[in-house]
This record gives sequence, C-alpha cells and structure tokens, in this order.
Amino acid sequence: MSLKNLPGNKFELTANDIDYITQSIAYSALKNESFQDDGYLDGLIEKPWGYEFRTYCDPFFDIWKLTIKPAQRTSVHCHPRKETILICLSGEGILASLDREEVISAGSYIHIDRGVFHSTRNISATENLELIEVENPRNKFDLVRIKDAYGRESMGYETTQRFDLNLPEMQTFESRFNYSCKLRAEDENQRYLFSIEDFAELQPGAQDFLFVKLGIEDHLLGGPVVINLQHTTPTGIDTPMMGLRIRKTR
Repeated sequence: MSLKNLPGNKFELTANDIDYITQSIAYSALKNESFQDDGYLDGLIEKPWGYEFRTYCDPFFDIWKLTIKPAQRTSVHCHPRKETILICLSGEGILASLDREEVISAGSYIHIDRGVFHSTRNISATENLELIEVENPRNKFDLVRIKDAYGRESMGYETTQRFDLNLPEMQTFESRFNYSCKLRAEDENQRYLFSIEDFAELQPGAQDFLFVKLGIEDHLLGGPVVINLQHTTPTGIDTPMMGLRIRKTR
C-alpha cells in the first residue's frame, strides 16, 4: 500500500540561514530541555501572538497545538537541532522563510529543515489560525530568534504558563517501545481529539482528519509521515504503525 501525505512543501536550509545562525548563536542561549524539571511545558504557554500547548511527547517527538490570533505573527526564528512540520488545522496564513513564502490553509503542511529561519503570519482579520507543530527531536529550548514584532529578539523560549483556559491535563503512559509518553486527549475547546493508535487497526469515521506516524524509524529516517485520513484507508498493512490520530469534532 502507498500512503498519501498531505499536500505540502519543504523549506530547505540555505546559505543565508547558516550565516544568520553563525552570527546569532553567540548571544542566543541555546539550552536542552530537562524532561524531569521542565514540567511547566505541559501547561499552556502564552505568546504575544496567541498561545500554544503540548498535545503529545515522547523521548523523540514533541507535538504542539498553536493558536495565532488574527493579524498576528510569530518571530523569525529557527531550530538548529531539530526538524519541524507545521500542519494547518483551520484558518489561513503565510509561512515565510528568508527567501520564499507559502500560503497555508486547512489540510496543508510544510516540512522545515533544521536551521531554517521561518515565521508564520495569520492573514485573517477575524479568525484564529490553528496549527499542529511536530518537532523531531524533542527540545523546546532549541530556539534562535533574529526578528520579532514584540521585542523578543535573541531571547530564549518562554518560562511561564497560564491557567485561565480549561485545558485538560496530560496523561502519562507506556508506549509499545517501552518508553514513557504523554498525551492530552483534547484541546481547550474540545474541537480536536488526540489519541495514540495503530494505523493498521483504524476505522476512520467522519470526524477523522489526520494521522501523524511516530515510529523510531521515522525519527531515524527523516521525520514523521503525515497522512490525510479523509483520503486514505488503512488497508493492506500487516505490521503495527503507531502514531497520533487527530479527529475534528466540528
């Protein structure tokens, strides 16, 4: 069986990215995430452009849901040590690197190489832009900012969380690979449902939207596969294929 990825593009590393990293690395405090001590990352992280929160994490992958408010944008930043996939859940925006721009809308995604500077802008004046961010390997502090509308140039990742949204707690469980994982079963509005399941055993329904394959082989061989469950039926697969199932309730 041939799995179908969502329609998407890839932002690849350029000489300009390398130059900016070389110039920026001296004053950007790159850190490593402590899985034991940085528990606040399991909460809701407030941003000047909106907010984000973790939906799933394991020792290899980290998946977040981002909400960018109307007419707001993220900083121009890169992750020198991890690759990123940005998947649009709803709304419309522009994802820009140093030398190109791509329009993103529900169902599209862009794969961003390590070290590629990028920024995401919500082009709507009235609707939020909702995204899923898949990071590999896991390290929320792998961040270099060079330009920001809110004055955060050269600053590291945020260090506080907020508590005023009805955000379900993350639950810890053991994966079939015998390491600990964390999962948040739904978002703050109960609009999206998240679960870890075997793709081969799925019976997609009307609510199914995406499946992000999260095997060790994906970590080693270039990152996760993103599957559109509205156009792909899991037939003809004999081996387990674990990943994050995303369902949209409305």
